[in-house]
Amino acid sequence: MRASRLIGIGLVVAAAGAGTTLPASADTVILRNGDLVSGELEVTEIQVATQGGPVRAEPRDVAGVTFGMLSGGDHVKFRTGSGVTGLVDQPAYTLRLPSGQTLVIGRAQVLQLFFAPR
Repeated sequence: MRASRLIGIGLVVAAAGAGTTLPASADTVILRNGDLVSGELEVTEIQVATQGGPVRAEPRDVAGVTFGMLSGGDHVKFRTGSGVTGLVDQPAYTLRLPSGQTLVIGRAQVLQLFFAPR
């Protein structure tokens, strides 16, 4: 049985500083407090509510997501180089660590998500 935890603000996994290299073979979550956590995000679809209507994408097509941008919400960048801005409507993200442990991270704690190539 895998343990699930809600990551607290004080959890220090690794510091994300200038020049941090993201692992190429793992998904990476950068928290608002600067911590960086890598593993496998258990996400089957990214849904973005935009002014033009909903946009849905599979993680294999998404390079990353930046939350809470001042220019109108969240920004999803696709592997093609294009992107879309709107509201990514998911309250939490589950990340499976290399150890097998899972972490449930609330959306309010996440600054960015980066998806490894799938």
